[in-house]
Amino acid sequence: MEADFWHQRWHKKETGWHREDVHPLLIDFAKKYFPVNSTIFIPLCGKSLDMQWLVKAGYKIIGSELSEIAVKEFFDELKLSPKIVSIDNFKIYEAESYKIFVGDFFDLHAEHLSACNCWYDRAAVIALPEAMRIEYVTKINQLFKKGSKSLLISLSYLSENRQGPPFSLTPAEVEDLWKNSQSVKLLISAGSDLGRGKGSGQLPQFKPTDVEEHAFEIIL
Repeated sequence: MEADFWHQRWHKKETGWHREDVHPLLIDFAKKYFPVNSTIFIPLCGKSLDMQWLVKAGYKIIGSELSEIAVKEFFDELKLSPKIVSIDNFKIYEAESYKIFVGDFFDLHAEHLSACNCWYDRAAVIALPEAMRIEYVTKINQLFKKGSKSLLISLSYLSENRQGPPFSLTPAEVEDLWKNSQSVKLLISAGSDLGRGKGSGQLPQFKPTDVEEHAFEIIL
């Protein structure tokens, strides 16, 4: 997806992918798979409430987000006044346990995430068309050391008449994307209310059917 697509969605407030609650699969699995007191990287983080939940659970957050509008809204809604600095190709917003890089995820380097040994993907890989997913996986492998852990949540749906974002990504496709990792473990598949006003989010006119969400533990 072109960067302008996402900038326009945030500018027009067409952000149906944004949940108004914490993802229940994060609540179910975070403490089982993320080391206690660790710093978690969240790519394409938007202004997700999942970040607030993780901080309340004792974690620190480093996020990456293309839209500065999203990041400003996130800190405004928390009533925090972040310190803002420019490094490399990024503006960095930082306050309390939150640090968010505003810019292109693909411009990140391992030193930017030196404090992290795990990441949480709730809406990153499913936001990307098929052609960009390999680039995403390659980038994650550049950013993290072998043995780093992830909790990844994907979704799948009948897509003959509807393409994303969010894009359908079956468990088999997730396993194929991460086939060079040490481990790709499907934790659960569950029905989703996506497309009925709730769930992982939806852009205007996003009305898929038979939606399932899938949680994975990935070890690089």
